Amino acid sequence: RGLTFIPAVVATVGFSAFRGTMDVVTPLKITFFTQMLNVIMDPLLIFGVGPFAAMGVTGAAVATAMSEVAGSITYTIMMVKRGLLAITGIMRIPTWKSLQPLLIGGASVQLRSLALNVGLLSISRATLTMDPSGTAAAAHAITLNLWQLVGVVLLALSTTATIIIPERLNSAGA
Repeated sequence: RGLTFIPAVVATVGFSAFRGTMDVVTPLKITFFTQMLNVIMDPLLIFGVGPFAAMGVTGAAVATAMSEVAGSITYTIMMVKRGLLAITGIMRIPTWKSLQPLLIGGASVQLRSLALNVGLLSISRATLTMDPSGTAAAAHAITLNLWQLVGVVLLALSTTATIIIPERLNSAGA
């Protein structure tokens, strides 16, 4: 998971950028694509189906890494196409003044994310110690992917509701 830190950050920024423009459909489609890629690749790489060698738990990690990288590439391409990202500005180091509000505002989100990852890591470790064959780990990985997908759908619905409901209430009262 540590090797995909940069792609995960890029995907998070992309997700947030599209939500910031009130586009909840694009992140939903990209997340659906990456989660389905992970769900498909997990059993292929864990158990070794067809041309894929059986890699066990390492296969689950590779499948996750593949989906993280695919997500970051897709978000980057879509942000460039929509004018949300300029390739020339990617390597520019931001000023402390521009970073400070983001760091302060994002601290609670990062704390939540850290707590969630520690919990998921503990559950994954317990799952792996229960079944050294990898079957439980594969089922666990697929369940986590489906849980994340449903979570994104719920997040998209809640974000859409926060945009549409006030708009409709304002237009009805006007």
